[in-house]
Amino acid sequence: MNRLLLRSNKSATWTTRVEIIFMNVKYVAVGTSLNGLVVEGLGSLEECSDRVPWRLDLSSEMSVYLLRSGSGDGIVVAGSVAVDESDAGPGDPSRFFMME
Repeated sequence: MNRLLLRSNKSATWTTRVEIIFMNVKYVAVGTSLNGLVVEGLGSLEECSDRVPWRLDLSSEMSVYLLRSGSGDGIVVAGSVAVDESDAGPGDPSRFFMME
């Protein structure tokens, strides 16, 4: 299963660590640095076919997510997304089990 884990570690400004995981990822077009982040579900892959490459199989049950950031917008096509906010530190393991 292809996964994308985005993490914002806690700091002097932010008191918690936030993790966003996309599961069953089929397409990613996101910058390497995100300055703030809002994730917006745009709909099914079929409904949003104009936002993704034509090579993707439109029959799959994927959703399209728009990632809005101060450093630019991006797109992720995935089966699902989940969010976790915790007091964990940067060296602590993810709350999302990453190995199969």
